[in-house]
Amino acid sequence: MNASRSLATRVLLTAVALLVTVCAVMIWSSVRSYRIDAERNLADKAAAFTAVADATKNHVAGLHSSGTFQTDQLVAELQQKVKSGEGYAKARLYDAIPVVAGWASAKEAAKREGLDFRISSFEARNEENDPSNDAVAGAFRTRMLTDLTKQVEQNGAEVLTRIDEATNSLHYLRAIRLDESCMQCHGDPKTSPTGDGKDIAGFVMEDWKPGMMHGAYEVVMPLKQCDDHIASFLTSSMLMALPVLTIGLGAFWWLLRRSLGDPLRQLAAQLRDVAEGDGDLTKRLAFARHDEIGEAAAGFDRFATRIHDTIARVVGLSGDVEGASKMISKESQRLAQGASTNAATIQEINATLLEITALAEKTSSACGEANGGAAAAKESVSRGGAEVERLNQAMAAIQESSQTVTRVVGVIQDVSFQTNLLALNAAVEAARAGEAGKGFAVVAEEVRNLAQRSATAATETAQLIEEARRRAENGTRIAAEVAKVLSEIEGTTAKVGVLLGEASAAAVQQRSNVDQVTHGVGELSQTTQDNAASAEELAVTAVQSSDRMSQLLRMVESFKIDRAAVQAAQSSADQQSTTGTARAD
Repeated sequence: MNASRSLATRVLLTAVALLVTVCAVMIWSSVRSYRIDAERNLADKAAAFTAVADATKNHVAGLHSSGTFQTDQLVAELQQKVKSGEGYAKARLYDAIPVVAGWASAKEAAKREGLDFRISSFEARNEENDPSNDAVAGAFRTRMLTDLTKQVEQNGAEVLTRIDEATNSLHYLRAIRLDESCMQCHGDPKTSPTGDGKDIAGFVMEDWKPGMMHGAYEVVMPLKQCDDHIASFLTSSMLMALPVLTIGLGAFWWLLRRSLGDPLRQLAAQLRDVAEGDGDLTKRLAFARHDEIGEAAAGFDRFATRIHDTIARVVGLSGDVEGASKMISKESQRLAQGASTNAATIQEINATLLEITALAEKTSSACGEANGGAAAAKESVSRGGAEVERLNQAMAAIQESSQTVTRVVGVIQDVSFQTNLLALNAAVEAARAGEAGKGFAVVAEEVRNLAQRSATAATETAQLIEEARRRAENGTRIAAEVAKVLSEIEGTTAKVGVLLGEASAAAVQQRSNVDQVTHGVGELSQTTQDNAASAEELAVTAVQSSDRMSQLLRMVESFKIDRAAVQAAQSSADQQSTTGTARAD
């Protein structure tokens, strides 16, 4: 009941808000249109006054051009007024100035209509006409005249209308164009009638040109009367709209309760009877209506039928699901125990593989050290071979030196032999000389002795050199044998280094393989532990599912259903299961 009243209230409030919004928009649109029309009418009215001023100015300018006025007398009177201190505004010529005549006539007409007609001009000879001196709306009027001046200079419109929100008034400006009659006072100073660059009133001539804009006619019209008309229009509109709106909302409320509120309350009462009763799913609404409420009731009846059929099937299947849940719980527990056993075995294998990895690491390290020793031995053998080579070179140099000495000894022996022969010949010749050759014979004998000693020494030297040569040859042969042995040692050392390198690489590869196996076993151990944990969770979940299935069975058994429908649902489920099994086979 509360829900139906709340819905009806919301619908009514929505309708009220919609109607109020539509009325407000219509009134606002009417007021805005009325305000725009009023402002346009005021602007047209102001345009008429300024047009009168402009036409009067042009008419008076034409009279000046045609010689209607006695200009000389008027000028003389003006000059006399200026000299006497009365001011040029008191002279008749001042009133005959075209622009003055224009604004004076328009101002008088505007005064009769209750309007404010002004002249707005920068560089005005009369300071009252300068908008900046206005203490109330000076800034607004100055900005407006500046914009109109720019607009005219750009060949735009010569009128401008704006509303001053501060004073709630409409301002209308019409540009004042200078003509030839204005040049007598504002033209070229060279044409000054007094010859000093001033006009007849004593003001400096500004050197303006015909066609230029100098100031504007300004009409100020208060908008209070327009606002009063709008307020009166709003009041009359509201007085007319409120009764119509009240009657319409009352009729809408009566129709809303008759077509929506009462049927919804009846529907809510029957729904509460179905929802808050003893769980009897055999009840139906059976509304005899053909509108949306009747369709909602029919839909609820169809939904209740589906819920009844579903509960019937749940009742039939809950027992089977409960038995299956218990079996799953039992198998899950067995699986969890097996997974725990596998996890312990894999942890032992992982520990063994870690020990193998440590041994492989030690083997690889030892092979690396042996390979380094073999490399050092190979390097030492290489240095020994180099030293043996140097020994061979030294032996060869000794043999070469021995051969040279042997040749020298041979030369010495030849020299000794020749010296001995010469000594013999000298002795023979000394014997022939007798006494005179005795001294020479003694010398020859000594020379021969020396030659024999030299020959003996040379022979002994040659024998020693020959012995040294044989020993050098023996040393060269021994050095060659040593070099051969060192070369064989170097080759053997190289083979050992290669074998140790291969063994080290094999040990590293073995360590890498063992690391991979260890990593794989670690992942397998983690997976097995995860499986064991999952199996334990599955077992717990299966137990919880079994308990919840029992609770579900007790809950669905609390509903009142058609037991024949339960049996039919069970038969249908068994038939579908048999059909599915046959299709799978």
